[in-house]
Amino acid sequence: MNITRGQAACMFFQQEHNETNEIELLQKIDSIDVDLCYEKDPAEPISQYIPKIYGNPFRYHRYITTTSEQVRPPQESSNDAQIIVTTNEKRLGSISQVVHYLNEVFLSYNPYNDEVYEYRECTLDMIIEVARRHTTIFDDKNLIGFSKWCSAKNIHFMSVNQKRKGDDFSRSRSLYVLKEKFMGKLCLVFIRNIFELILYISKYC
Repeated sequence: MNITRGQAACMFFQQEHNETNEIELLQKIDSIDVDLCYEKDPAEPISQYIPKIYGNPFRYHRYITTTSEQVRPPQESSNDAQIIVTTNEKRLGSISQVVHYLNEVFLSYNPYNDEVYEYRECTLDMIIEVARRHTTIFDDKNLIGFSKWCSAKNIHFMSVNQKRKGDDFSRSRSLYVLKEKFMGKLCLVFIRNIFELILYISKYC
């Protein structure tokens, strides 16, 4: 399940979630050298010193952002090396990243977060189309191959029974799907974790 950085800020400060509180609380966080992250459960946000987040991005996970939010950037001078993510690099490279991504995008349960997820009837064609946008792993797989791969990796949406869609022979699953505007952002969160670790090592180790 995913929640936004603004939602996490309201949860962290135990304030009602609304746009005004999001802006005020995020400004408060951005005024000091910490940021919100989580270890295992996104619904349990913690504050952490920013260099420590960069030092262990596999333990401290960042929140996705809306258009009006920004993830806190590394504090570096203009002389520091910067890692630029190009269009071709904005794709998941490892199997573990792809498994995690699919499990976060296509939920088999109701996360009760209408701001981030929406209820949809999803065919396997729709799911593989999303996957191919963010990884090259499935470029040479057809639907049968993709289905077998998902079953072998225990992708969560596979546990949902399929039903016939309309009068045709296609079948769909009823899933809670990450909204389109967040899909690319979630992908970049996974990629950024790796790049931030490289940047941190190059600067401090």
